[in-house]
Amino acid sequence: MKNKLLMQFMFLGLWLISTFAYSLDVSVNFSRMNLKQVCSVITDSEQTQGTPEAASILLSSNTWKPCTEVDLARGYSTDQLWLKFDFNNLDEQDILIFLNTFPSWTSRLSVYSFQGNQLVDTQEFGVQFPYEARAIPSSNFIIPISLAGKQQKIVLIHAVSNFSFLLGGEVVGETEMLRSVATLNFLNGLIIGSIAIISFYNLFIFLSIRDTNYFFYFLYSSSMFFMLSIIYGFGYQYLWPESIKFNSFMTTAAPPFNAIFMTLFVRKFLNLYRVSSLMDSILKFFMYASLVTIVVSAFPKFQNVATIWSGVLAVLGAPTVLVSGILALLKGEKSAKYFLIAWVLSILSMMLMGLMITGIIEFNFYLFYSFSLGIFLEMTLLSLALANKIHFLQLDKAEATAAVLKSEMELTKNLATAAAQLEYKVSIRTHDLAQEKRRAEVQARTDALTGLNNRRAFFEKGEKLFQSVREQNDSNLLTVIMVDIDFFKKVNDRYGHSAGDLVITSVALSLLPHFMGSSVVGRIGGEEFAVVIKGINSSLAEQLAEQARVATESREITSEDGQRMKVTISLGVAAYRATDQSVDETLARADIALYQAKESGRNKVVLLV
Repeated sequence: MKNKLLMQFMFLGLWLISTFAYSLDVSVNFSRMNLKQVCSVITDSEQTQGTPEAASILLSSNTWKPCTEVDLARGYSTDQLWLKFDFNNLDEQDILIFLNTFPSWTSRLSVYSFQGNQLVDTQEFGVQFPYEARAIPSSNFIIPISLAGKQQKIVLIHAVSNFSFLLGGEVVGETEMLRSVATLNFLNGLIIGSIAIISFYNLFIFLSIRDTNYFFYFLYSSSMFFMLSIIYGFGYQYLWPESIKFNSFMTTAAPPFNAIFMTLFVRKFLNLYRVSSLMDSILKFFMYASLVTIVVSAFPKFQNVATIWSGVLAVLGAPTVLVSGILALLKGEKSAKYFLIAWVLSILSMMLMGLMITGIIEFNFYLFYSFSLGIFLEMTLLSLALANKIHFLQLDKAEATAAVLKSEMELTKNLATAAAQLEYKVSIRTHDLAQEKRRAEVQARTDALTGLNNRRAFFEKGEKLFQSVREQNDSNLLTVIMVDIDFFKKVNDRYGHSAGDLVITSVALSLLPHFMGSSVVGRIGGEEFAVVIKGINSSLAEQLAEQARVATESREITSEDGQRMKVTISLGVAAYRATDQSVDETLARADIALYQAKESGRNKVVLLV
């Protein structure tokens, strides 16, 4: 009898541990923690729909397991995962924490936030949605979680991938989130810049000396650029942010595109038709098979099959190229040794990435980005191999030329070298100009201080929402809110402009969690913000505005010299009217409401009916 009671208590204890062991205490000073260390997981092999109803049912399920006991890398399986996070805010003040998730090709992340058993918020992320719908502009998925003072919140995430299922990342605080975004932008910029320099460098050399080796290498390096843009997400971020279908197609088609141009370059560079007709025929087969894979990728229902077939071609094609390089070296191709070194580095980086993509090892940020380092080293060494190949060709030609032409050959060689150096300088300048253009385009639409939409982008996006509502002829579908920081000039005068910038950034972070979904949030002036919300009436918009006001008022800001301060905001709310011809007219009424809020004492919300 005693043994039976003891067993019952043991099972009860294990159940309590499984229920409460994974709660994560956070505060305003929270830094970061590996996502896998703090979550629980349920493997959804049945491919159920990630709905709020399903989340509510799973919330109280006793089948959750620690993420440390389950592989979050599932490879090319049809599994879906439910992740569970239990957050506990230890501070009195409201805070924001973020789930910084990878990789960038995850199809869908459905986020459900619960307070107790009550569903309080839902969010959607993934490449199934336009890039502009992301709460935080980044190449990966950053999920904001707002926690009121002393609040405990449970977050469930339903993760789905139509491609390789790989999931990893960190839970980070606000400061670490900003640092993470900056780091990713730096790494992606480094990748873009280095591959672009190599590509255009070889293009200009081709244009200078008309050697087709350089042209095929330019095509290969350019296709590698697009493949890296898919892997690291900057293609969807910068190149085609509104094209969901094209991004899905490129996710499957970029590797076979790269395989085609790689095959063309290898066959040309190694003179493979002379070295081994058999290996040349095999690589031709891989080229045509890759072309078929691209065609199949154009049909969405076959993209998963095309992705797997593309992986098979990569596994078989990489050693085939290696064997081709060895045969070329044995048959006297002098530049083959540089090629082999470059290709071994490429295979090693592909193996590390392949182990993660196929689910053999878990996601690791450093291994994930080491792939780009391996590709950069491969590209650099192949450029050296090309230069070496041209060098040997020039030597052979010089030896076969009569002595009387020696001086002329030297002059030609010097001119070619000077032309190559000039073209290289031009390529560097071209790259710098392209970088400046891309940077200017981003800056033209983004407020540099807060990361919100700037005035131009706000009015463009706001007008689109306005016109879509106007076509539906429903006055309850759009509301505009004007926001102004109270006594902002006094903050600048008392604490300095750096503190003023900190206040503006803090207010922006306070506004974001309350206006997600079909909303446009922008900074349209010094301390002025504006919000266009689609799909709710003015009463609900007024409630959201009040929540944002309270959140801002309760938020404590610490300046660089350690001084603590609080600010308040005034908000004016106005609903769309059928007589409005543009969003400017609705915004003008919201501005009137804001003026009334300021005239009546500030730190309040006024709704203009």
